Amino acid sequence: MGSTTKPEIVSPERLLDKVDDYILLDVRRFIEYKAGHIPNALPCSFAHFIKIWGVALLPADSEELARILSSLGVDMDRTIVVYDNFYGRHAARAVYTLELLGFSKLALLDRTFSEYVAGGYPVTRETPCYRPSNLPRLSYDETRLLTRERIAELVLKWDGSAAIVDSRDSADYMFGHIPHAINIPWHAIYASKGLFNLEAVRSSVEANRLTRSTTVICYCEEGTSSSLAMYAFRHAGLQNTHTYLASYPDWVSSLQNPVEKHVKQSLSSGR
Repeated sequence: MGSTTKPEIVSPERLLDKVDDYILLDVRRFIEYKAGHIPNALPCSFAHFIKIWGVALLPADSEELARILSSLGVDMDRTIVVYDNFYGRHAARAVYTLELLGFSKLALLDRTFSEYVAGGYPVTRETPCYRPSNLPRLSYDETRLLTRERIAELVLKWDGSAAIVDSRDSADYMFGHIPHAINIPWHAIYASKGLFNLEAVRSSVEANRLTRSTTVICYCEEGTSSSLAMYAFRHAGLQNTHTYLASYPDWVSSLQNPVEKHVKQSLSSGR
């Protein structure tokens, strides 16, 4: 599926100390941004990164997203740091969208905006000045953009060499999931500071017998918590991890796709 990126996890101290090294994107709603944001952050709502198709959230139109990013002065030379107030889930999906568009210098703030504020770090209501950039023509890497057809083929020819990870809550998983999926709920591997509880991640990896050579495909309900889980796995050493962005709503939108409602194997929260 091609090479993958392991985004840097940036602390507030580093972000504020090396402000010129980063482009900072706030993917909360604009009304939240206007009420207060991290200094030098640019407003780029999560809605810009998605396209609603039925009940599924597909990747945004690449040309429209490129236009928005260019208007904000985003370029490919500096590292883009993304933050949200949604447990890093919106930020992770936004970063993965950028990764699929060819950006390689990517990072996540190591906490939510609320946790940043609680830490006593500076907040402003001033929108920074920026000059539009000239991004090259952007398009998604189709070899890595997972579709339900590709997932269906994997399920049909299942040989156990890959792993499908359902990062939803256990109750949602047991009510119905993609065949062969194992359940590793996102909140079991989330940490309020650092984003990832790597000890819990490694425990889940070991419990489910995943290895560095395993192709791991994560999904959830919106492609958000699965993107967070995907990056957690990559930080734990499983670089060949990807996200099915359209996720479970897209899977069940086709009546031909099977759904399992029993637990495939013991769940491991890593706790």
